[in-house]
Parts: sequence; structure tokens; C-alpha cells
Amino acid sequence: MRLFLILYVLFLVLGGTLLITFNKEEIFFYFNNRHTDAGDLIFPIITHLGGGVVSLLVALFAAVILNFRKAIIILVSFVLSGGIVQLLKRLVFDGEFRPSKYFEDVADIYTIPGLEMHQFHSFPSGHSATIFSLCCCLAMVISVTRKTQSELIGALIFVSAMLVAISRVYISQHFFGDIYVGSVIGVVVTLIVFKYLSSPRFDKLSWFNLNVGQALRIRE
Repeated sequence: MRLFLILYVLFLVLGGTLLITFNKEEIFFYFNNRHTDAGDLIFPIITHLGGGVVSLLVALFAAVILNFRKAIIILVSFVLSGGIVQLLKRLVFDGEFRPSKYFEDVADIYTIPGLEMHQFHSFPSGHSATIFSLCCCLAMVISVTRKTQSELIGALIFVSAMLVAISRVYISQHFFGDIYVGSVIGVVVTLIVFKYLSSPRFDKLSWFNLNVGQALRIRE
């Protein structure tokens, strides 16, 4: 978990510097001008890891393999971070266009053939909030349940989150600032939820630290 957070803070510093130094158009075109055949094949696939279905499946897996507490942490983090993103998108930053709409009458941008381009509600990125929330959860769970090699796994989890977030810019669905703020929402919400639900106050709930199999055996 420590290495995950160190790498994330490094991303915040470097990403923040990038946002201060260059405008959103310059950063976007840096990515947009660097498309490759491999990237056009891979990024539209891995971007779906930031969808809500993946978080729900991981939460289900956690309930079966680990315990209900960790499954609930994943679910609550996902719901809260997603809810905050949607409120910001639709109530505060409703007029933020996505790249395809933003550059509609200004410049031609490269889009991957056959990929549906969204046009509205660009800021912040929901996929980035979801994947960073999920990966932050996973890094914390692994650091608690598996001491050996947890830092290396945490680093791999961070890289996975970054690839999914960057994919949103690569496939022209978001600007860099969108994924930057989305990641902050996902990580901050998850840290708060994890700390709260890991509190001993919930230990009095007898089922909280059981998994599905253990709960079913008790009922029998």
C-alpha cells in the first residue's frame, strides 16, 4: 500500500506540474498525435476496466473469497466516488465538452475507427475515479492480508490504474485534467471509507468479517 500511495503522490505532483505548465489542448494533442496500431487495439479494451461492472464483480469476489467487510468497502467506495463524479458532471461542470465536441469546429482530432465518441459531461472522469477507487482498495486489502511482496503488487496495481485512466485520453473521451481530478476523487473517497469501515466499532457485527461460505455454514 505504501508504494501505491508513493507512486500516486508522484503522479499528482508530475500531473499537476503538467497541468500548470501546459494548457488542456496541448496535453491532449500530445497523446492524440501518438497513436499506434497496438494502442488502438489495446486501449479501447482496457478502458472498460474502469466501468462499474468490474468493481461489482470484484466486490462479489471479495465477499466469496475474503469477507463481507472488504466487499462492502469496495461497493461503498465505488458508489460514493461515482456519485460525487456524477453530481459534479451534471450540476457543477455541466458545460464541459469532451474532446470530440470541444474540437468540433476548431481542429481535426484522431479518433479510433468504430469507437463511439461521447460529447458531453467531460469533467471529471468517472472511469478514472472508479478504477483508482478499486485499485486503491485492492492495494490496501493486499497490504493487510499478504505481507510478502505486497509492495510489488501495489506498484503493479498502480500501473494498471494509470493505464486505464490514460486510456480515456488516448481514445479521446477525456482531457488529462478530467482523469487527474477523477483519480483524486476515487483515492480520497476510498481512503476515508476504508479507514471508517475498518474501525473496530464494526467488529460487533458477527457477519462482517465472514465470507459467503462461512456465513452459509453458520446458518446450517
